[in-house]
Amino acid sequence: MSIKKGFIGVCLHDFNDFAAGHEYSFTTDALGNYVATDDVGCIVNFLAEGINRYFDFSINSGIKSDTVEDTLKERGSRYGEFKYHAGISQKLKSIMYNTSGWDGLNNSQKESLEMIQHKVARVLNGDPNYDDNWKDIAGYSTLVFQELNNASS
Repeated sequence: MSIKKGFIGVCLHDFNDFAAGHEYSFTTDALGNYVATDDVGCIVNFLAEGINRYFDFSINSGIKSDTVEDTLKERGSRYGEFKYHAGISQKLKSIMYNTSGWDGLNNSQKESLEMIQHKVARVLNGDPNYDDNWKDIAGYSTLVFQELNNASS
């Protein structure tokens, strides 16, 4: 992917458009967030932490995506060996699936509980002090809480 100078536009893309073959020119704002202008003049904002997680960034060298091996090595050091995580996660989910209440849940409730079990397995198999897992668990619960409260309003 090449990087070229751009101009400020009026529309916003999300991160998924980043990989769609557009060319970007990068600057940083006062908070350290990357602001990219694409080849059609649209502005894309990325939190510095988020873009650094997926790309090695350099204005002079452009963007180089991490290899799958790099990602797996990083995840393994944070969450432990995947096969053990998978075993814990599947056992926790199996318990949920085999309860009488499972079939009475809506899709959001089921997905939330499945994702929470995935995060719990990461905590049990990896670094229990990695606060992102705990934030995700709270987030999945909050999504269902908000859905339930919006439905009753």
